[in-house]
Amino acid sequence: MKRRPFVLTLILTLTIAFTSASPAFAKKKKEKKQTTDKIEAPAVPIIGDADSNGVVTSAEARALMQSPHLKQQLFNATKAEQSLFYNSLENKIRIQLLKMAKAYGTPRWAFVIERAEQAGLSASDAERIALVMKR
Repeated sequence: MKRRPFVLTLILTLTIAFTSASPAFAKKKKEKKQTTDKIEAPAVPIIGDADSNGVVTSAEARALMQSPHLKQQLFNATKAEQSLFYNSLENKIRIQLLKMAKAYGTPRWAFVIERAEQAGLSASDAERIALVMKR
């Protein structure tokens, strides 16, 4: 009688070990996509995406903000087109714009405007972008 709990514990332990090691319970490894892989471009062209790869790089974004025609086209675009543009920006740029939008209407806004002007973005453009990013 004293050995029976040990045997039951052993059987239970082995059962758990074999079932968790079976392929049915095995976890699949997630494949990490490298940033160098070409991203499938959407059917609708993104404003400012010069090479049509689906990602607006910092150089493309800077060129867009320096071109009055493209900038006006972006600011006059529909919400969906603007959303597509802002979501296709490189992560680094998108994070900076989200931080800028978060500072809109706070005491930090004056500092954000100074930094934006140093980066070549006018105060009015920074305000427009902040309002769009807040939506």
